[in-house]
Amino acid sequence: MNWPDDCIQGGEYYEKFMEWRAGKITDAVRAVRDSLNRINRVVQLSAAVMPHEREMLLFGQMWNRWLELGLLGFVVTMNYTESDSQFVVWCEEQLELAGDHMILCGIGEVSGFTELTERETLHQTALAEDMGYDGWVVYHLCDEVIERLRNSQ
Repeated sequence: MNWPDDCIQGGEYYEKFMEWRAGKITDAVRAVRDSLNRINRVVQLSAAVMPHEREMLLFGQMWNRWLELGLLGFVVTMNYTESDSQFVVWCEEQLELAGDHMILCGIGEVSGFTELTERETLHQTALAEDMGYDGWVVYHLCDEVIERLRNSQ
């Protein structure tokens, strides 16, 4: 074996390494869940996760499995885009992956990827509700954003 070259993208063992790595991350999520269960059974464990299915293995975030295994109470997908069409494509995929499990739509009002206007933020929250999410979360939530959202209703 030629370490680490065989385990990086293009290497002979890349896929196996990525699956092993994702398994180790799942083990860590399980350990946190088990620790919380010993302390307080009412605390819900959640995770903010990448929005693209194709990136799940890349980031080791096999969040649909985490939901199926009961390791998480819910996930928040980080749908940080200014494109409504991209937002909808991601959302459809995520809702299918989540199945009957709780999923919240993360909206990136101000992130490293987006800077939405008030109108765009409100539009994406409405899209998330219409598509069937269990709720939504706005990143980077601050007093100014909270006040704008309150005044818009």
